[in-house]
Amino acid sequence: MRLQGIDDATISGRAVADVSHMLAELLDNALARLGQLAPRDVEAHASRLGAELIDGLKARGLTVLTPEAPEERAGNVCFAFDDAAGLAARLAAHGVLVWGGEGRVRVSPHVHCDRDDVGAFFEALDRVTARTVQHAGQRR
Repeated sequence: MRLQGIDDATISGRAVADVSHMLAELLDNALARLGQLAPRDVEAHASRLGAELIDGLKARGLTVLTPEAPEERAGNVCFAFDDAAGLAARLAAHGVLVWGGEGRVRVSPHVHCDRDDVGAFFEALDRVTARTVQHAGQRR
């Protein structure tokens, strides 16, 4: 998922009702879309994206903490990284959202993501780490 920043804004008066209605419509559309998807297909999609992430992280010499076997993992993929919070902040600055803390980074691809998102994650990861990756106290 990519983020784009917007300027700070406030909403007041009658616009609040319009914005609330718009958000309700967005939620209704999202739930209708999700309702059309078979849970098995959602799980298979997340598993494929997870496998791509695991392969790419290992290829970069990172320590993957998530089990490789699809039946042993959910949609999240975690890897070790000394400055996990810093890496998450640097990735966010490039429009890629992950969680980072406690020496690990969690990437959470799911139904709203595709292979292009995985590619964007790795492009941003390579850019912000400049291919000098620190993990588990080692430098590659």
